[in-house]
Amino acid sequence: MGSDYVTITGNAEPNMHVLVFRRAKTVTGDRLFCSVPVFQPGANSTGNSLVATDSSIVVENNFGYKSLKSTEHGKTTKTGLARIDLDAQGCRTVWTNTEESIPTLVTKLSLASGLIYTYTKPKGPANTGAWYFTAIDFATGQTVYKQLAASSSARTAPSTSESSAASCQWPAPSNPGRRHISRQPS
Repeated sequence: MGSDYVTITGNAEPNMHVLVFRRAKTVTGDRLFCSVPVFQPGANSTGNSLVATDSSIVVENNFGYKSLKSTEHGKTTKTGLARIDLDAQGCRTVWTNTEESIPTLVTKLSLASGLIYTYTKPKGPANTGAWYFTAIDFATGQTVYKQLAASSSARTAPSTSESSAASCQWPAPSNPGRRHISRQPS
């Protein structure tokens, strides 16, 4: 987080916390600048990197993901994506998206578009495994775009590696100036 802070999560029970530390070699007072609980008590954890700007942090909830089997046959993880902002007084939660499940991915943020990009996997019927390329508004936390990316009963998470991203062709919205959510197949 710039040259002033470093952020991590603490997967303590019952709540995971986003922790922000002063990163100077020596500090006056506590090294811990602030701590904010995120997501529902007893149903929160993350196994992935945080997304951070100089003054904002985005954290995803991966609670329930233990292995590939956690997302097979219509199963998914708990929902949750949250934005935490820093100011001179400390940290505060700006929003929490409780609609999207992000089982095990490293979410990305584009400051240019103001969108958070990730793959989501909703709970589905027993023999489905639909994954969606999803864009979430950084300012509001609202889902603004979803596109079916993969579907299979035994599908692992789509890769976000550079090599796979370069080989994918994502359809552009019909009107790039207008954000929308595509309908999920029924």
